[in-house]
Amino acid sequence: MRGKIVVLILVFSTIFGGVSMYYLQVYYFYTILDGSDPELKVTILLRKDKTTESIDFYDFKGIDANNSPLKYRSCFNIVNIRHIKDISIPVLDPVPITAPHWFSCFKAKDLGLDIERGRVEVVFSEKDISTGIDRVVAFYPDGRAYSWHQLNNKYKK
Repeated sequence: MRGKIVVLILVFSTIFGGVSMYYLQVYYFYTILDGSDPELKVTILLRKDKTTESIDFYDFKGIDANNSPLKYRSCFNIVNIRHIKDISIPVLDPVPITAPHWFSCFKAKDLGLDIERGRVEVVFSEKDISTGIDRVVAFYPDGRAYSWHQLNNKYKK
């Protein structure tokens, strides 16, 4: 009888630990960014002087986390795409990072395929937003845009 109790305790402890770990990885650390926050800005890195410029956007949805700079993702629409192409710095090797399943607007796999096929322009938003991390913005001709953080050359190797 004691063996059954010990086994039950081990099984329930394992299940509880697994569920807790899953919750912490997928939900707990993320913060939803409010698109109506007046402090929220989307920027691009300018080709001419390497400074950033804010761009007009709407329908912003985003997530971020304090425990890793790579957890930032956002989806939004851009007002003036032609302006961005002319003044921005293109990213040579953009790789969108998958988002949690519940952040449904950011589909990294589809975005990655569209980048490979040349359907999406990807430009720098900010270099070294955190040590070794760049923020990039990808946008479609129809104005849909996505942003994420990715490793730069400092940590890629």
